[in-house]
Order: sequence, then C-alpha cells, then structure tokens
Amino acid sequence: MKNPINTAVAIVVFNRIDCAVKILESIKKVMPPRLYIISDGARESVPNEKEKVLEVRKYLENNITWNCTIIKIYADSNLGCTKRSVTGYDEVFKIEESAILLEDDIIPVDGFYYFCEKMLEHYKDNDRIMMITGENRIPSYENNYDYFYSAFPMKQAWATWKNAWNHWHKAAMGDFDLKTANNWLKECVNNKGVQYYYGSKLIRCKMQLYDVWDGVWDCAMLANKGIGIVSKYHMVNNIGIGRADATYMKNDAELAHLPVGDYEHEITFRTDNIVCDKSYDLEQSTHMLTDKYTYFLRSKTAYFFYCHFPRLYKFLSRLFN
Repeated sequence: MKNPINTAVAIVVFNRIDCAVKILESIKKVMPPRLYIISDGARESVPNEKEKVLEVRKYLENNITWNCTIIKIYADSNLGCTKRSVTGYDEVFKIEESAILLEDDIIPVDGFYYFCEKMLEHYKDNDRIMMITGENRIPSYENNYDYFYSAFPMKQAWATWKNAWNHWHKAAMGDFDLKTANNWLKECVNNKGVQYYYGSKLIRCKMQLYDVWDGVWDCAMLANKGIGIVSKYHMVNNIGIGRADATYMKNDAELAHLPVGDYEHEITFRTDNIVCDKSYDLEQSTHMLTDKYTYFLRSKTAYFFYCHFPRLYKFLSRLFN
C-alpha cells in the first residue's frame, strides 16, 4: 500500500453517476488531503437533469471515507463546460499553490497521482514547465527517459501550479504577443500542418474568439514558451468516449483503446536540457498533418481586418457568423 498523497485533487463532474463512482474509487486509493468537487448546474431544457446533478453531488459527499477536507464548488445554474471548468479551477487556485485536475470520465491508474506529485514538487520553481499530464497518446514512444517534454501536452488528467494557471486569463483576453507565440510554435515543430493548426488557434485567441478552455490553455503555453511534462505511460482510462452524453467525443475513437500502463520503478528525474521533444510532438499531432492552410488563411484575414478595420470586421463577423 502506497502512502496517501499530499497534493489536493479537483474533479469536474456533472450528471453521470457511473463516472462519479469510478473516479471516486480511483481517488480513494491515494486519499488526498483536500478534494475539490467542481459541479455544473443542470440545464433547464433537459428533463430530470437536476436530479442527476444532485445525485452525483450527494454520492461524492457521502462516500469520501478517509480524512479529507471537501470543498464544494457548485453552480446553481448551467455555466457550460468551459466556464464551469475555468471558474472552478480559479477557485481551486485561490487556495492551492498546485493541484491535480481531473475530468469525471478520465480514470487514472494509481501511479498517476504519485507521478504528478513528484513532478509538481521537483519543477515547482521552474517557470518554463507549465503542466504535467498522465495522457500519453503514443505509449510506444521511446527516448530513454521516464517522461517527455512536450509543447502540446493533453489536458484531461493533469496537474499544474497557480502561477501557471494565471496565464490562462491573459491568453483568453488576447493579452500576449502573437509574434513571440508563433516564433515559439515554429521552434517547437517543423511541420506546416501543425503550425497552421496552432497558428489559427493563436489568432482566434488573440481576437478573444476561443471559447474552449483547453484551446486557450494551448495558446497560454505557446505565448509563454511553456513546456509540459508527459508521462512515459498512458496512465488513464477514458470511459467517456462513444457515449451519447459525451461533450465532444460522441463517436468511438482510438484514444479509448490505448494501452494503459504504470511505473513499476522509482522515477528518475532528468538532468539534460529542457527542450521539447520534436519527434514526439510531431507524432502525436498526426491528426493535424492535413493541410490547414485554408483555415489559417481565413484566420489571418480576419485578424487583419480586426486590427486595421474594426468596424468592417464587426460587420463581416455578423454577416458570416
């Protein structure tokens, strides 16, 4: 039996009791000292959803069996996925200097929590490292280390620090230098498809048009030359893919079938230079390798009018939605 972790855990939940049961089973094994329950409110247009939301909240509150401080971050009305996640994380980092963050359908292996805790402590004074993730989309990738440095880490089972999270709001407000972010993007990956994909994100974020929280986080990392730490193993089971109640991935996906692993040895901290693994990032970005130039060009054109002809931009935006 491993020792309890010392790091707070926050979970974003909604109306799925089966997910709530499984995520709590996972968290129970590591017994964090503080558990933040971030719960959105029910949608008025969905019958019986209020009862489901309340069922999830009550189950979590009544089944925490270890010595733990429960912090309830409950919305009275429906905020939506992005606003609920962001406002919830804001509340977490009003109290915590660092935390492990989970979505309710991402079930980690035990070692995930210890991996995050080790990395949070080891890299806490390094501003270049902005997050840790247990999602490794290429678990077969080898580079002779226990973890990788990535410019594009995944964000469903992850951990970060208060100081890093503060960059999210600046990015959401377009408060960053677009040229610096694009230069860092080009330094991280030498592939036009990936550059167009993230370049379009940066432009939309600069114009305050990005309404998906993890997309804004991608931009916050690029804007600050941030680097993420990726575990050697894919340390999570994604049980939300292919469900009718999934937020995004309603169809079955390869992500649901990735082999899951855990560390069976003490993690060795890297002592080499902190540089993004370009080969890893390119391989995990294969879904972006189709030519994104048309979308990128549209974004560049919109940004030109946004900067130089704001009235015309507003008119065209309303006209073309």
